[in-house]
Amino acid sequence: MINHATVSALLKHTSPGVGVMLCASALGVAAPNPALGQEIVVNGTDNYDELFTDTIASREHAIDYDTAKRRGATTVDDQDRSFAQPDGLHVGQSFVYPSLGVTSTYDDNIFRSSNNKEGDLRTVFTPSVNVRSDMPRHLLDLSLSGRIVTFLENSDQNYNDYAASLRGALHFDHAHTISASLITTLQHEERGNLTAPLDAAEPVPVFHHRASAGITRDVGRLYGTLSGRVEQWDYQDVKAQNGSKIDQDHRDLNAFGGRLKVGYRISPGFELLASTSANRLENHGTGPLDVDGNSYDALIGVGLQTSPLLKFQLMGGVGVRDFDASNRDSQSTSVFSGNVTWLPTRRMTFRGQVARQISDTVDANSDTYIETSVGAEMDYEIYHNIIGRAGLSFSNSEFKNQIREDDTISASLGVEYLYSKNVHFTAGYQHVRRDSTDANFDSTNNRFTVGAKIQF
Repeated sequence: MINHATVSALLKHTSPGVGVMLCASALGVAAPNPALGQEIVVNGTDNYDELFTDTIASREHAIDYDTAKRRGATTVDDQDRSFAQPDGLHVGQSFVYPSLGVTSTYDDNIFRSSNNKEGDLRTVFTPSVNVRSDMPRHLLDLSLSGRIVTFLENSDQNYNDYAASLRGALHFDHAHTISASLITTLQHEERGNLTAPLDAAEPVPVFHHRASAGITRDVGRLYGTLSGRVEQWDYQDVKAQNGSKIDQDHRDLNAFGGRLKVGYRISPGFELLASTSANRLENHGTGPLDVDGNSYDALIGVGLQTSPLLKFQLMGGVGVRDFDASNRDSQSTSVFSGNVTWLPTRRMTFRGQVARQISDTVDANSDTYIETSVGAEMDYEIYHNIIGRAGLSFSNSEFKNQIREDDTISASLGVEYLYSKNVHFTAGYQHVRRDSTDANFDSTNNRFTVGAKIQF
């Protein structure tokens, strides 16, 4: 499946940290900054999370949060590990961070098949370059990354991904920030993925492009971001197992829309949150495969911090998909998003998340689906440069135009060794099981991974 969260995951490979390489399937939840205001998460993911949404005023609010961190109320990932962060190359008013990662994974079921399971060793190279500006009122960041995937025995499944993003922001006064972002990616939908064609013989290439812009006001009690986006998914034809070509044009999707997110700080640690969005979806399908239409979402909720050690957010509302085609019923369902961050000890961080959303992407049968998920993740500082991680998640995917419903369970364990500023190592294990009302989509996977990253 190619969606907003997938793009964000790929772009995270370009950061100096290596946590995303450890257990990619573990369901992580970003801890909201109580001083900056809650980062409103909608439908489990923020569609415009690549935009800069802080202001000069919000940075000043962060002083209280930084003080709390110095007293020990900080997550494992937020603790000072400057000893393991690259220095970067100082060029003018920017820093350049090149890196190269490699992971090797043995997967006992690379095609996620219920029959004829086949194991293979997958090796992934992730070169990247980040260019980050160092200016007080202007931000301009460029990220270029690749993902080279090779299989030891099934070389016909090899593919190359790329991602490029350009983000900028202007703090034009104390309380306001204008930001914009351009993202382009080539990704591949592997055989056996949730939305992939069942008879595909190789990964499906998907071009994904997004342009977004927004304005943020954050000063005093009331804050918010108004943003808009233009987005496109272009699915390429793929070879079928019988040697023919599978036409994927009916899955192509264009999206245009906007979102308003607001928050109101009632008191320290207690905020009201709201988000609403409207989008126009244009699809190249015909007849029963046409998903042209409009989508709407509206959620309200609260963000609470009962102490520096416990904070959570809960939002709920309704999501609507109104299709143009007379032979396709509109969809309306409850949507919600919740997350919690708990610091039981200085060395341990627990995160939990629950979400329900209507997917805007299109599966091989041109069907939208409703996904409900719940997950938990625990980080533990074994030593100052050794971090252990464990994750557990469950998701239910309900396809509305098919007699199909999938349940997926994922569990993972991993360890990250920060050897030096320039070299990190990772190792992990993941178990994934998918049970579907369509037996063709049942699968069980066990994956064992080791990796290393060189960064400067």
